[in-house]
Amino acid sequence: MANSRWGDYSDILVVGDEPCTFLNIRTILTNSTGSAKLWSELMDLATTLKIRDDIIQTLRTGIIAGLVTRTSALVEILQTWRAQFSSNAKLSTLILALEERGLKDCADSLRNQC
Repeated sequence: MANSRWGDYSDILVVGDEPCTFLNIRTILTNSTGSAKLWSELMDLATTLKIRDDIIQTLRTGIIAGLVTRTSALVEILQTWRAQFSSNAKLSTLILALEERGLKDCADSLRNQC
């Protein structure tokens, strides 16, 4: 993580806290050059972050029905992940999860802007 904006601190930054608020992360990822791929991989990202299957299915159904936007689903995934893992929901872990899903542009955007 040496190339991140926060240097060695990216391992202690928790998603949901300043400067990595849910809305900041949503904005960074939405504006990333890899955002189109992010939306197609969103539910797989949720699985990588170990979000419960019932929550993923509810979000997927809501998106298909047009009741949930992809951006609000992203925020819900991040909030659920934070609630499940508390202070272990690290920025560095989210960046690695994005990279594992092949979302390098999104990971780089977070690394450089959050």
